[in-house]
Amino acid sequence: MDKYVNRRLLAPALFGDVLLCTDAMTHRDVVVKAMDLDRAAAHATTDGLPVHEDITMEKRVYTQMQLHGGHANILRLLACFEADGRDHFVLEYASRGDLFSQLRTQQRFRAYEARAYFGNITAGLAFLHDHGFAHGDLSLENVVVTADNTCKLMDFGLASALADGPRTVAVGKYFYMAPEVFLGQPYDAATADMWSLGMLLLIMLTGMPPFGRANCTDPVFLAYQTHGIRTILKGWKVLAYFSSDAIDLIEHLLVEDPAKRFSMKQVLSHPFLARPSSPASPTQDRIKKRVRVQNFFRRLFGGKRGTSSLDLLANSQWH
Repeated sequence: MDKYVNRRLLAPALFGDVLLCTDAMTHRDVVVKAMDLDRAAAHATTDGLPVHEDITMEKRVYTQMQLHGGHANILRLLACFEADGRDHFVLEYASRGDLFSQLRTQQRFRAYEARAYFGNITAGLAFLHDHGFAHGDLSLENVVVTADNTCKLMDFGLASALADGPRTVAVGKYFYMAPEVFLGQPYDAATADMWSLGMLLLIMLTGMPPFGRANCTDPVFLAYQTHGIRTILKGWKVLAYFSSDAIDLIEHLLVEDPAKRFSMKQVLSHPFLARPSSPASPTQDRIKKRVRVQNFFRRLFGGKRGTSSLDLLANSQWH
C-alpha cells in the first residue's frame, strides 16, 4: 500500500474495506478494495457469514474486460496486488457514488435521467455479455456514477462465465432476482440479468421495487402474475411516470418465462433508448408519493412508521 495514500473509508466490503486513496505517483484519486484472503477463500464475511462472492471471478471479469479494450460503462481495474494477507483491487474512482445513493437523495429519477442511466447500464451489460460473462448481481448498488454523470457497472464477485453453461446457485439481491433464480433449477444467467435490467428501470422511475421477491411467497408478485405490471402501477397511481415506450420495455423484460423475455439485442433496438435524454418537467407530487410508498411497504412488510421503500431496498437480503 506504499504507493497509495489512504484518505478515508468509503464502505465496508464482504471481505474487508473499500478505501478512497490517492495514487502517490499520479496524484489521482482511486478506490482500493482490500479483501482478506482467508475470508475470501472460505467464502465468509468479516462477521463469519457464508457468501457466494468469488474474488477470483471478480478479478477475471475485470481483467477480461480490459483485455477487450475496456468499456466506458464498466469500471476499470487499474492494478491489483497482494499485501499483508489481503488482495487489493485498485479501481477508478466514481465521485458521485453508487446509483442507489443518487436515487435515495432524489426519491425517483425523472424520465430523461432514467433513460440516460439505463442506456449506460445496458451498454455496459451488453459488453459484458458479448465477452462471455453474466453479472449475476445487477442492482442500483452495483452501478457507480462518475463526475460527468456516466454510469459504470462494478462488483463482479457473483458473475459467471457463460461458457460454463446454466447456473444453479441463486445469487443476487431479492428485489432484482428473476423468478427462475428462486426455483433451485438450472437457469441461463444472461437471461436472468435481463429481468434485473427491467427491475432497475422500474425502480429508477418509481423509486420503489414492485414486489419483495419474484416468487409465489410474495402476494404482490402473485397479483403481477394475474394482472401484469401495468395494473399494479396503475393501482399505485404511478403509471403516469412512464412513457408508453418505457412501460412496453419493462413489460417485455419482466416476463416470467425466460424464453419469452426480451434479449439484449431487442432492448438495444427498442424505441425507449432511441428517445433523446433531455430534461423534462417533473410530473409528480413527491411528498404525496412518498406517503403512498411508505404506507404500501408498511402494509406489505410490516415496516415501522417512517420506514421508506428505499430504506427497505437498502436493507434487502441477498446471497
